Parts: sequence; structure tokens; C-alpha cells
Amino acid sequence: MLKKWFTIAAALLTCGALTGHAYSIPDKTPNVFRLAQWRVAAEKGDPKAQFNLGSCYALGLGVKADIEQAARWFRKSAEQGNAHAQCNLGTYYYGKKDYDRAVYWYRKAVEQGNAEAQLWMGVCYVLGHGVKKDYRMAAGLYRMSAAQGNSAAQNLLGSSYHDGFGVEEDQAEALKYFRKSAERGNTLAFKNLGLCYFHGWGVEKDRKQAVAWLSKAAERGEPMAQCNLGNCYYHGWGVDKDRKLAVYWYRKAAAQNYPSAQSCLGWCYEFGRGVKKDLRRAMTWYSVFADNDSHKEYFPNAAERRRKNAEFALARVAYKLGVCFENGSDGEEKDIEAAVGCYHDAAALGYEPAKDALKRLGYY
Repeated sequence: MLKKWFTIAAALLTCGALTGHAYSIPDKTPNVFRLAQWRVAAEKGDPKAQFNLGSCYALGLGVKADIEQAARWFRKSAEQGNAHAQCNLGTYYYGKKDYDRAVYWYRKAVEQGNAEAQLWMGVCYVLGHGVKKDYRMAAGLYRMSAAQGNSAAQNLLGSSYHDGFGVEEDQAEALKYFRKSAERGNTLAFKNLGLCYFHGWGVEKDRKQAVAWLSKAAERGEPMAQCNLGNCYYHGWGVDKDRKLAVYWYRKAAAQNYPSAQSCLGWCYEFGRGVKKDLRRAMTWYSVFADNDSHKEYFPNAAERRRKNAEFALARVAYKLGVCFENGSDGEEKDIEAAVGCYHDAAALGYEPAKDALKRLGYY
């Protein structure tokens, strides 16, 4: 069940989506002439020019990207009270995990009503970065930012309503804010709307609408949407069943280290669903799934359970491969030593049939 960790996962994913290119852009498109003007004005102490020049360095607009040069100019502008520069300087420190300094500058910008700073300060309150966790404060900041049309904040406020974190749970309000965010083109909101339609959160279940929204997010590269779209094609939910297409979307998500997609690929190779049965590849994908640290990012309340499930799947496939080696079946040459190795791997993970096989062969 996705509820009750939506808020935390959404905040983590927002950080991942924004950090590195979250800096406010210059107020005009830079060109050689404008860059020269801004540099002259910045050197003379003009805070707006300093902000513009810093943004160019942060984003590599007209100059070679140089985050330290960007921070230098943001700091000069921020110290003169430029809210955009204050927010950008906060983001610079956030990216370096210096959360205390990040919060200091975000607060300065929030005091001036800066929507981006309101968003980031809310994320800090959800994750406890530089401040004590406070979901109510986070929701309030998201609301202020969302009211200014910030699509990421609208999506995060929707997540807060979805979970009841900092506000009373209200699936209809969650849907409203997801839709507002989606209307502004927010990819994570596309995915969240798809999940709402799929599960019937705040709206009547509509698997075709779910597929439509998940497809929008998947085509933009959102891994959770890609995996869920793969599931729709695998099972025929809201779309004609097409397991080859399911595997296509699982691969897209797995390539971005999305753990569920790696497990799904393991399953497809294990049972020959949408691909030719291949136990070796199944083991590879289950191993990647088991070792994937991003369980904590996507499924913070279920990471340990999912790790154990991965180990069980890995043990099951190791046992199956051992049977193939023992019997010389499924394209494998008979090799008792290889079979015993597979059985040992499976037994080490607590798989009882593997222990029985080792006993039968006199190795346990």
C-alpha cells in the first residue's frame, strides 16, 4: 500500500528531481552582450546582476557551468537581500548537505515570500534537514508556494493530503492538488494522478485513465510510472495485455535503479513472461533487486520486508537453477558440482527445498 509514506517519498523524489537544476533562471535570456553587462554591473555591486550572473554559472548558460562561481555571486546578491539569490544559495548548501546553512538562507527568502524557498523549506521540515521534523509546518509552506503556482509544491501538498501528514487526510483535496500540478506539466503529478485513478483514491477507479496518466509520466522517464505502466500491460489493466511491452517498461525503470522493476524483470525471466525463460538472468535481476539501497527512498516503511522478499526470490531461482544442473535440463549441461553450488547459495538464504536437495546428495 502506497499510503502513509507518500509524503516522505514525494519529498525525497522532489529532491532528486530538482537538486542540481533547481536554481532560479536569469530574468532575461543571456547572450554575450547581456553577460558582459551583468558582469560589469555585478562587479559594481548590483544585486540583480549578481543573481543573474550566478544563475548563468549554476546552469551553464552562456558560460561554463561552475557551481562555486555561482555560489560566490549568489552570496553577494543574497547578502543584499535578493530573495531569488537567497533561495539559490540555500539550494547550493542543500546540495552539499549543509542543511543548517541551507535553512538559514531559505528562511531569509521565505520571509520575502519566495515560492521556491517555501517549497524547499517545506521539504526540510518533512525530512528533518536542518530543522526538527514538522509536517504541519511543511504543509503550510507547501500551501503558500502552491498558491503562487509552484507545481512541485502543489504536488507535495497533494501528497500531504493523501497521507494526512500536517493536514487532515482528504483524498479529494489530494486529487485536486495533483491535478493542479499536472495542469502545469509536473511529471510526478502525472504519476500520482495515475495512481489515484488506478487505486480509486479520491476518484472512481478508472484503469484507462490511470494508464493515460502513467503513460505521460513514463514517457518523461519517471521510473515508478514506468514500472506501474509495465504492470498494467503485464496484467491487462486498462489496456490490452502485452507482456513484451510490459518488459519494455520494466527495463526502462530498472535502468534507473527502480527496485520493483528489477524484481519484475527477475520474475519475467524466471517464468518466461514476455521474454525467453532464462534463470541466470532472473538471478541477476533478483540479485540487483536485493542489493538495491533505493528501497528506502521509494518505500521507506517497507524496505526491510522488500529486501527479504528479494532474498527469497533469489533463493528460489538458485534452487531452480540447481535442479537444471542436476538433471541436465532447460538448456543446462548436467553438472553436479554446479548444482551443489546453487543449492548451497539457496540454502544459505534459508530455502528449505535446497537444504533437502543437499541432504539427498550428501552435502548437508
